[in-house]
Amino acid sequence: MVLMRDKVFLNAAEVKKPTLILQGDMDEEALPTGAKRLFESLAVTDKKLELVPGARHALHGAIFSYFHGEDDPEKKELVFSAVKDWLKAH
Repeated sequence: MVLMRDKVFLNAAEVKKPTLILQGDMDEEALPTGAKRLFESLAVTDKKLELVPGARHALHGAIFSYFHGEDDPEKKELVFSAVKDWLKAH
């Protein structure tokens, strides 16, 4: 039986488009080691893995404080900057 997460890794070598992976380094649901493994499995050379310090699973919580009752301007800036810089470069 092939699990969905295994399919993701197996198919990563088929990705041909530039890829940005954003991951909270405190994520306990989708571990950062999985994001690193996915990043390394991608065949595309134009790729970036951005670990957001102190962020958990829902990165939208780093942006929209009402989801988790926290307001962390530093996390917001890291997430916005990573996406903005990636989009500018592509």
